[in-house]
Amino acid sequence: MRPAIYLSLEARTAGETLRDRCFQRCVCLVALLCALGAPAAEDGSGPGPKDAKELERFTDEIMAVELPRCHVPGVVFVLVKDGQVFFAKGYGYADLETKRPVEVEKTLFRVYSVSKSVTAIAAMQLVEQGKLALDRDINSYLRPKGVPSTFPQPITLADLLTHTSGLDDRYILAKPETSAFSDPVRLLPLDQYLAHSLPPRLCPPGQIIRYSNQNLVLVGYLIEAASGEPFGQYLLRHVLGPLEMRHSSWCDSQEFARDLACGYSFNHGRYRRLALSGSCNPASSLIATATDMGHFMIAQLQHGRYADQQILRPDTVGEMQSSKFSLDVRLPGVGYGFWERFIRGERTVEHAGDAPGFISIMRLLPGRGQGLFISVNSNEGGTLLRAVEHSYFDRYFPYIPPTVPVQARPSPGLRPATFAGSYRRDFIPSSGIEKLLLLARGGQQVRVIPTTEGVALEFGPFRRTYVEEAPLLFRETSGSERIGFKQSTDGHWLLSFGPYGLWERLPFYDTFGFQILWLAVCFIMLISFIGIWPSSGCCVARASGVTRSQNLAAELSRQPQPLR
Repeated sequence: MRPAIYLSLEARTAGETLRDRCFQRCVCLVALLCALGAPAAEDGSGPGPKDAKELERFTDEIMAVELPRCHVPGVVFVLVKDGQVFFAKGYGYADLETKRPVEVEKTLFRVYSVSKSVTAIAAMQLVEQGKLALDRDINSYLRPKGVPSTFPQPITLADLLTHTSGLDDRYILAKPETSAFSDPVRLLPLDQYLAHSLPPRLCPPGQIIRYSNQNLVLVGYLIEAASGEPFGQYLLRHVLGPLEMRHSSWCDSQEFARDLACGYSFNHGRYRRLALSGSCNPASSLIATATDMGHFMIAQLQHGRYADQQILRPDTVGEMQSSKFSLDVRLPGVGYGFWERFIRGERTVEHAGDAPGFISIMRLLPGRGQGLFISVNSNEGGTLLRAVEHSYFDRYFPYIPPTVPVQARPSPGLRPATFAGSYRRDFIPSSGIEKLLLLARGGQQVRVIPTTEGVALEFGPFRRTYVEEAPLLFRETSGSERIGFKQSTDGHWLLSFGPYGLWERLPFYDTFGFQILWLAVCFIMLISFIGIWPSSGCCVARASGVTRSQNLAAELSRQPQPLR
């Protein structure tokens, strides 16, 4: 299971081309002009849409262009506002073969890592009840055998929820105890998970953010240990049920199988349906409808309340959404199940999900009482999500660039060249055979290049320049994004850029270019060896064959000849 790698408005993947970017802006402009031509919306306080019909026209314009351009079969768009679902609509197909349309109240999408926010709510419920403690050693719950004591500092629930446990990641996660279609579902027995699936601890807890699915898998085991209920059953009874998420399920369910959207990839001019199966995984197994996700967002925006159900205390919700850890207190951080971002000057908390066949983003604006959820059933859907979000924020949260240029304030004793190098996302496994994923994830690297005023970041074909406005803190010269650097205890430079963890500066032998070069050299040597060995063997065989023939002829010549 891949971690969420969706880069929000401030960062784009290397897979996009410059032509895509220009085209996206043209689409946004056309949609904006169409929306401006609509009747004036009624007055309302604060930014954001005021008229659901106007928002529908706006999204219709964008989806009509982006669905075919981005090769996305289907998408759902949901906006909640002021305690209710303000607008929800499905576009395209949930199943291309049968032409089954996407329906917001019926079609189920695999939201993958957005599930982590739901699992975090379940854990915080048990914290409120005194059955779990945020600052207690998790091994006191995982008896008789727990996480190895690699470091003196124990791992706590707070470390798991903020991805600061120091655990490596592993994409082969827990599987159901029985079949994929089982209810209630149980996790793999804890002793088996700890013996075969738990990754190693790479550093002491509480030092850096290192995104790992295994953090939330362990939270799932803590929920089972503290509640005495199977994980899937607990979520259904205490979270999904009270939120009236009646058409959603934790893990695949036979009851909803016919409504599950199919995941696709697009290659060589055609769609390919992906064979996906469910598993009971606390980090990524939620399947949900768009309107059900609206219910979840409403509860988060209404301080833990949905309709007449209070699933969390208001102060607990505030704790979940507040920044608990960041590389620098001046930069956005991570809460309990949510990641903090600032967009157009607006503070947002989010979680994204990205794995084969589906990509999702859930973004909340707590200060505005608004929440946005978008999900697609295609590997190529990231471009569409970014286009829709850019259009939405350009329309309803227009950004006014600062008129005063950023004043450079370099760090004493440090030059921009100090930070130069290639940086890699930290959530890629660093141990075991899964480290080979580094090659497949070569695009998840960013180059830091020194400039006269600060640094430039190159991510694929894109380049952004930053000025150092305070020691180790840089601001984009033409925008509001901030990045930061910090030196780890072992001397490595870390970069905070975008959500979901940090970027680590690589030694030259770990860079993508060197790894590919080394792989090519090894491949050539292997091919050369394979080519030389058979020919050498044939030469020996031919030489041996001649010798044996000569010996046989000599032997026959010495034998007595028959009488004539």
